[in-house]
Amino acid sequence: MIPLAWVMRRHHWPLVALIVLWTAQAPFYTTVGLSEGTRHSPLLTVPMAAAVGALQLRHRLHAARGERPAGWPWTLTALVLLADAPLPWLGQDWEALGMFVIASAMLPHGWARWDLAGAQLLISELVGVLGALSVAGSTTTLVIAIGVYNIAMPVLYAGVLIGGTRLVRLVNELYATRTELAASAVGQERVRLSRDLHDLLGQSLPAISLEGDLALRLLAKDPAAVRAEIESLTEVAREALRGTRAVTRDEHAVSLSTEIDGATALLGAAGVQTRLSARGCRAAAPSC
Repeated sequence: MIPLAWVMRRHHWPLVALIVLWTAQAPFYTTVGLSEGTRHSPLLTVPMAAAVGALQLRHRLHAARGERPAGWPWTLTALVLLADAPLPWLGQDWEALGMFVIASAMLPHGWARWDLAGAQLLISELVGVLGALSVAGSTTTLVIAIGVYNIAMPVLYAGVLIGGTRLVRLVNELYATRTELAASAVGQERVRLSRDLHDLLGQSLPAISLEGDLALRLLAKDPAAVRAEIESLTEVAREALRGTRAVTRDEHAVSLSTEIDGATALLGAAGVQTRLSARGCRAAAPSC
């Protein structure tokens, strides 16, 4: 079974694979001459397409972290030039990379991004319509169909890229929130352990120390009293051990009546006569 943490840390891989596959379309189309029948050498188209894919990948991964890449105006300009400048030479076979420009146009804030996306759609529309008109025997229906296709498909592809990027960002935020919750739970458990151990051992250890000192003082005077003190000390130590185990299992509960009895016993071991009561505590209360 694949660990959840391993999957969450690699959730951007499908987006990377999608960009790589879509980047490979343009050099493949130009090499086989898919639209216009003219084949072009991959020696130039493949490096240009790789540069476009690398720029788009950089934009998408930064956007998935909720930020814009450093120098994004320059990288966005380079993307526009690489996607649009070869169009007069490569034609419709290169036009598929325009979707990356539309997706990256969403990086800036304000109206500039809509202007850039609209300009790229217009360029794609012109390339498609001019390509359709140059085909012998093309009809008005064919030109309209190609025009609609050249608007719908770049928008669809760009929408998939933007949606995939937002999905990766949400998973990033989910993973960060999960990590914060785990750290918070660990911190709360540490506070609970320290509090319960302080409440438990803060009383038991002084009692053991006090009864041990008292047993040493009575060692030569009253052996029977020493035996009683040692038995009491042993019982306190055992009770502290049971309480420590209960703390580790989150089963330790502090009771007011138990604390009063313990304080009375501790003071009695020191020779202090004490009378304590919990009249103000209701018997039905769980802490009594």
